[in-house]
Amino acid sequence: MAHLMQDSDDFIPDPERNHKTVHVQHGGEAAEIDELIAPLILELWKAEIPTCQSCQDSPCGSGFFWLQFDEQGALERFLNMVALFTKEWGNIRLV
Repeated sequence: MAHLMQDSDDFIPDPERNHKTVHVQHGGEAAEIDELIAPLILELWKAEIPTCQSCQDSPCGSGFFWLQFDEQGALERFLNMVALFTKEWGNIRLV
């Protein structure tokens, strides 16, 4: 199955990706999401953190995925959930 990227109201096929996807739905959000990150996307939506695109693959290599948020507030809420910040600028530790 071709990878489908969620993009607002439309789904855009990405022919370079061939990931198995699963249907994820919560509230008003619904999309075909890459199987390995579907549980994460569902939890984000439950936490009212909308995503607009995602992929279980990354150009960085195996073991990395990527998420795209459509608003700065969603990114801030995500980072507040997964990272501890120190007073030193740029010093982030993932938890």
